[in-house]
Amino acid sequence: MKRDTSHLFAFAPLDGKTIEKWLDGPREANTLILLENTESPHPKTWTAAKGAFRILFLLGGKWKLIGWLYLIPGLDLFYHLFARHRHHFQGATAPDLDKSRLLP
Repeated sequence: MKRDTSHLFAFAPLDGKTIEKWLDGPREANTLILLENTESPHPKTWTAAKGAFRILFLLGGKWKLIGWLYLIPGLDLFYHLFARHRHHFQGATAPDLDKSRLLP
């Protein structure tokens, strides 16, 4: 949220009402899902590493350079390793959240 100064993204929990509108079936609890172009009846879905790097690509600027990695296959293994141990990287405190960008 901190780097998304243009407010391109909104956020919803994977077990919330918003995500049920877009995705059917069970979802892995420890992953990221990016829905792009939700105005369309069939938005593009990006998950795990592809979703994370696609977000960086869409943020633009210097982040776009790193974001191009979304095109590389096989990055999900590294994504899941990082996700499993993310508390080591982000510290003990949760990030500040802009509650106006959180969907139900």
